[in-house]
Amino acid sequence: MIDRVQANGRRVPTPPKGETFESIRASLSLAAQRSDPRLTAEFENYLSADLGRFLMTLDLVPQGTGRLLEIGADPYFTTLLLDHYRDYDLTLANGGEPGGSGEAVLGPGTPQERSMRFVTLNIEDDGISLDDGSFDVILFCEVLEHLTVDPLMALSRINRLLKPDGVLVLTTPNAARLANAAALFAGNNMYDRYSAYGPYGRHNREYVLWELRDLLAIAGFDVRRLFAADYEVAIADETPVRLAPKRWLFDRVLTLLRAGRGDVGFTLFAQAVKKGPPGAKKPRWLYRSYPDDELLGADETVLG
Repeated sequence: MIDRVQANGRRVPTPPKGETFESIRASLSLAAQRSDPRLTAEFENYLSADLGRFLMTLDLVPQGTGRLLEIGADPYFTTLLLDHYRDYDLTLANGGEPGGSGEAVLGPGTPQERSMRFVTLNIEDDGISLDDGSFDVILFCEVLEHLTVDPLMALSRINRLLKPDGVLVLTTPNAARLANAAALFAGNNMYDRYSAYGPYGRHNREYVLWELRDLLAIAGFDVRRLFAADYEVAIADETPVRLAPKRWLFDRVLTLLRAGRGDVGFTLFAQAVKKGPPGAKKPRWLYRSYPDDELLGADETVLG
């Protein structure tokens, strides 16, 4: 099902029952506290900007029990929400040498200090030390855009890690977001900057809504929910985040362009269910220079 949002492309995240945005941010602030002050500052800004996204992601995770794998768990904001508001047995994974493990200390030196154990993997690499068909839910949030080699391969491996009818929750920045349109209208570049964290530290390829729908279908998933949305959260006297420059102007222009589809929100949110094995071929809209028999024909893929 493709969710359509209001004409301005905005959704209002909802805190869990009995909580406020302020109380949720206060509880998640533990994950921002690191031994490196630079990381602490970076993660505090990240929490303020993306609190709404974390809450909307939690909403896509079904209530239930079993095993849940969070790929790209660091900086653990979503992890803390899952730990508190869901009942799954959590396995955390971060990028690194396949088959390794590590530990992150949140809030070091405070009474709330907490350790997060994780395994290391590269979802684009063959050396994944996790058993196929062993997870009921997998989160793959803000990772797809960082991949450098083969995103379909990554989603196909996630398919194999899930049990039959297992649920994938995926978020990724929307290439058609209003901020990108604003940048282009102003004569500026919409592509990401180079990162001190290396090639996986930047956005290497972003997607629009129909592309993500198609990619998930080819990877063997039945898409249950898929939408593009902003996630503005106003806390105390702070200005709501994720507003593009001259938003009022672009709201008026894009109301005409998008015909109320609401596909220009900042982030793509998806909930999909494993329906079968991944396909063997790649979509032509994403891949080139492959042998023709490895690519899907135009009539075998979803068109935007």
